[in-house]
Amino acid sequence: MKICSTGDWHLRFATPESRIDDFLLTQFGKVKEIFKIALDNGCDVLTIPGDMWDNPKPSPIILSKYLSLFMEMSQKIKVFIVLGQHDMVMRSFQAVNRTPTYLFQCAEVLQIIGLNMKPVVIDKVAFHGLSWGQEYKPEPVKGCLNVLIAHAPVGLDENFEGYKSTLPKSFLSEHSGMDYINVGDYHSPFTDKSKDRIIFNGGCIVRKTKSIKDLELKPEIGIYDTKTKELKKVFLSILPVDVVYNSESLIKKAENPKLIEMIDALGNQKGVSASFEENLNRYIEANKPIPKVVKYLTDKLGEIHGFESTKKRK
Repeated sequence: MKICSTGDWHLRFATPESRIDDFLLTQFGKVKEIFKIALDNGCDVLTIPGDMWDNPKPSPIILSKYLSLFMEMSQKIKVFIVLGQHDMVMRSFQAVNRTPTYLFQCAEVLQIIGLNMKPVVIDKVAFHGLSWGQEYKPEPVKGCLNVLIAHAPVGLDENFEGYKSTLPKSFLSEHSGMDYINVGDYHSPFTDKSKDRIIFNGGCIVRKTKSIKDLELKPEIGIYDTKTKELKKVFLSILPVDVVYNSESLIKKAENPKLIEMIDALGNQKGVSASFEENLNRYIEANKPIPKVVKYLTDKLGEIHGFESTKKRK
């Protein structure tokens, strides 16, 4: 079996600040290219390690466009995914059925892995899933090659100020029963190994800001062969920076990179939202209240009464 792996997708309707290309067309082209790379390399499964969406309530325009594409591609390749924090309403497992990813699962064009804390086994390959914030350790299936799809803070350094990451080799050590790990959340590509065990992050497929890291981003697609346990990497095509971004807005990037990254991050938040949930999320991120308070708020605000399969989750 061959597995095509990616990083975060962050699909969105709004064009990021200072981008001058046709962002919707560029973004859609990248997703089509990912499917093409997967099929050209004879892949049986495509794995997406969370944050497929930039927010849990994407525009119906992009929902319909990508649903049509996934309906076509699902006839040719299986898509396994986990949930990132950007996919989840109030970051709560109580509200899984309010997510666009769940809608795609209902349409049978992808499958969310690991919510029931059980693997999906295909041809002696066991696929495990760890969505953002899930607190369980997947147990390897004996007699199978074990693959973990995870959305977790794993990276080489700080993704942004205050981001605390686990080193890739340490994450491999923590999940020693996994032969191959496709992890998302960190936006820059990386690959690491421990003997014949591999961890891979392809990096965010789109440049969301004009920060130094985004300007230098070269997203990768991983092709993992379960027979040889080898990983081949393919670069996702990207347009030159001066074609994508307003050149005047890039002049200031050399003045104070840290300051510019902070400004870009603030700019992307777009200030106060009309959504109570989004404003509360921003408050939680900024003020770091007591974890028990955060859990109570997110569980209560995200809860869907009568949806038994998620209400049973801890």
